[in-house]
Amino acid sequence: MTKSHRNPNPELLSLKPGSARTRLGRRLGHSPSGLPPAFSSPPSLPSFPSTLGHSSFRRAFTLIELLVVIAIIAVLAAMIFPIVGAVNKVKLRSVAQGGLAQVETAIESYKAKYGFYPPDNPDNPAINQLYYELLGTTFDDKVSPTSYTTLDGSSAVVNPVAKAFGTKVTGLVNSTKGRGGDEGQPAVQFLRGVKPGQRMQVRPMVNFCTVLGMPLDGPMLILQDGPIAFNNPSGAKINPWRYNSSSPTNNPNSYDLWIDVLIAGKTNRFSNWSKQPLIVY
Repeated sequence: MTKSHRNPNPELLSLKPGSARTRLGRRLGHSPSGLPPAFSSPPSLPSFPSTLGHSSFRRAFTLIELLVVIAIIAVLAAMIFPIVGAVNKVKLRSVAQGGLAQVETAIESYKAKYGFYPPDNPDNPAINQLYYELLGTTFDDKVSPTSYTTLDGSSAVVNPVAKAFGTKVTGLVNSTKGRGGDEGQPAVQFLRGVKPGQRMQVRPMVNFCTVLGMPLDGPMLILQDGPIAFNNPSGAKINPWRYNSSSPTNNPNSYDLWIDVLIAGKTNRFSNWSKQPLIVY
């Protein structure tokens, strides 16, 4: 036998099946290759159960846990709802008091200019001419029918105004007579910044007119689709300011101005004779 056919490692020839070394390896727990079992095959990675798409790892809430969650939600709701109600209450009061102060300022400016308070409507304190008196008007008797138009052009009332307000209202004081305003002192706009929600066109009698108020719920609320509302935007509503300067009972030397607003199920009266709203009913 040549050198090329000789086994370079004679020790491997002794690892034949049935050889003494093979039998000894089996006794020691070795594989036929002579290696321990742990090294007889490549190690495999541990496998972990996948939780994707399997519901066996999703634990359902027990009845007690559900009751605890419901109880927590109820406690939180009991804490939050009064806070929200209080915030809304403060907001409504602020809006009403702000509107009251705005109209009061305009009325006092009117008094400073003319020496008396704006005339009222003795027959109906809610349907009054306060909007026209505080915004000022122009009266043009050279057209037919004659009418009073506010200086800002937001509203007009056809003459005679008695057909809109009643027989005890015969005209408007704060008005420029004629086109050029040379037939008397010109009208003055005392009330500015009136928002669309603070006025509404109504038709209580033959002719229509505009009343001044606030878009707040109350017993005197006039809705857009109500019986006396006339040609207003959809969803419009007005709670008119009630005004009495001819026979005021709370302020005998000046005037009574008030509005009733529904807040938290109670009617709050905001007026110029009380700094705090009065709970009427």
